[in-house]
Amino acid sequence: MGRIKFKYIVIAAAIIVMVVLKYFFGITNLWVYGIVIALAIIITQYYRKKQSTAKKLDTIEEYNQLVKSNPDDPNAYFYRAQAYLTKFRTEENSVKIAEKDLSRTIKLNPDYASAYKSRGFLHLSNNDHKKAISDFTKAIQLDPESPHAYYSRAVANTQLKYFKNALNDYEKVIEINPDNAEAHRNKGHILFKLKKYSPAIKEWEHSIKLKPNLETEIKPLIEGTKRKLNQL
Repeated sequence: MGRIKFKYIVIAAAIIVMVVLKYFFGITNLWVYGIVIALAIIITQYYRKKQSTAKKLDTIEEYNQLVKSNPDDPNAYFYRAQAYLTKFRTEENSVKIAEKDLSRTIKLNPDYASAYKSRGFLHLSNNDHKKAISDFTKAIQLDPESPHAYYSRAVANTQLKYFKNALNDYEKVIEINPDNAEAHRNKGHILFKLKKYSPAIKEWEHSIKLKPNLETEIKPLIEGTKRKLNQL
């Protein structure tokens, strides 16, 4: 659960408490409302402090201690997983430990979108595309505006030759972020596989406009596809 999301949940809870106090118990004293607001601020600051502390940890032992001290906190497992996937990536069994921590995160909080995305990336890197699709799909259900989840699911769908599904995902990425050059490029690749050559060329050309350094990679594809069209 992200900081912003948690913040709004706390604020909403505080408002609900104030409404209940006013309309069900007839309490309208401002000092009571002040206490409710103060508690909401304290809870939010405590949560942010925990996140900040996790980001300052430097060793595996410190992350292990974080988990040991907070065995029921999904964030503790998530932070350790991210650490194993970044600064401790070279450690033995780092990927397996990270996957286990992400699964534990999800068990403790089934609505943890970032954990599904991270575990999906692991499955994708291990070429376990069906599991990757499953995790990215869950992440999308929880966070429908995440272009990374759609993009990664499109990659997995492409590997399984689910080209129409991949096309839908790339279109969603572009809907969310129209300037994503790689999404336009990959959409062109999918359209080519679906034998939609003219639309493929259009997507490739647009990707070059967005990111000119893609020209070296894509220009030969455009030229080859134009020749194919001339032969039809």
